Amino acid sequence: MLFVLNADSPLTDKELDLAVRMREQAPELPIHFLLSKMDRIPDSQDAMDLLDETQSRVHTYFPKAKVFAFSAYYESESQLKDLAVFIRSMMDGRDRKEERTAKVLYYVKKSIKFLLEKRVEMENSLIDTIKWNEEMVTKLKGANNQLSDMEEEKVRTIKKSYSQIKDKMRQDLEKKIPELLRNCSEMVTEDSDFGKIHTELNDEMNNRVHEYIEETVLPDFHVSIQEWIAESEGEFRSSQAYLDEMSESFNELYGEEKISLACDFRVLDDWRRDADRMTRGSVQLEKANILNRFSPSQFLLKSAGKLLGAIQQNKAMLHNKYKQFIEHEDYSEIAESITNKFMQQFELFEKSLERDIKMFFRNPFDVLNHTVEETYTDIADNKEALSDMRKNPEIYQDPLTLFDLKLRQFEWMTSAGEKVKEYR
Repeated sequence: MLFVLNADSPLTDKELDLAVRMREQAPELPIHFLLSKMDRIPDSQDAMDLLDETQSRVHTYFPKAKVFAFSAYYESESQLKDLAVFIRSMMDGRDRKEERTAKVLYYVKKSIKFLLEKRVEMENSLIDTIKWNEEMVTKLKGANNQLSDMEEEKVRTIKKSYSQIKDKMRQDLEKKIPELLRNCSEMVTEDSDFGKIHTELNDEMNNRVHEYIEETVLPDFHVSIQEWIAESEGEFRSSQAYLDEMSESFNELYGEEKISLACDFRVLDDWRRDADRMTRGSVQLEKANILNRFSPSQFLLKSAGKLLGAIQQNKAMLHNKYKQFIEHEDYSEIAESITNKFMQQFELFEKSLERDIKMFFRNPFDVLNHTVEETYTDIADNKEALSDMRKNPEIYQDPLTLFDLKLRQFEWMTSAGEKVKEYR
């Protein structure tokens, strides 16, 4: 090796340290020094002194090293010849074939050792990988359980919130419908046609119920369900934020963007469409049979109206009887019937909520389950590879043993012939 020095500051502590470390790593490697830029020292005596001083310091650490001074002031052709002689002198007395043989033997030995160590390293790597994957399965299953708990909690919270809105609407209807029906008594006057009044009243009662539902119940419910959807979206956003943190944690462990636990927010769009469908437009309800039922009191009253309604003296009595009947009739059964029919679509929507919420969380479940299955496959593959390595170690070791044997033979041959020293 030719180590180039600068005449301005020859063999600094840093350069000396570097040269010493080279010698430690390659003890048999000869190191020589070239002192360059001597032209920066104009005085020849100073140049000679610098060369002597540099040689003295170099020989303190490298006794066999040679030092050559190089200057641009020298005659170029002569200087190049001197440099060529210097370089040839570095090579004199060295048996290249001997060095080459020694180095080949040395690196063959290093390679065999490396391959044996690599075999152990591969086995340990498989063991570590299996253990790491088993730990990841535990973490993934734990995340799956957390996701299940989250899903159940959201189903419970969101359904409960919707049920409260729906139940309030039912209570309002069952309370308000009887009141609306009783207020229809104001239609009955002494001039009414008591032979047909029950039909007119039945139509008016249905109209008032429909009007109340369209103008009061549905607008109120529309506002409430929009607020409920907004609250549900907040619940979903908080769940997604938690799952994003979980994804980030797993990806840090994997060292790549392997897991993305993205939920399906299209569920909210479906809910908004269903809410508009249920609360917009006219109410599609069959006309209820309120005053045309076959109860004894209604039958007698309608019969009396038909028989006595034509007689003027009886109209006052029929007027009072009809008003009393309408104002004191028990409408709870008919109110419940109308409410049940009206509430069917809202109850069907409620029954679909759990399915929709599960759809929202379906992709995270699929990702976690797929990753668990993939990890189990990796564990099985690595265990099989480890088993094969332990079952047939000779497949790997026998060729290396043969190489080692041949290496020993060459070492004995070279030692016996005194051709080369053992390179250590």
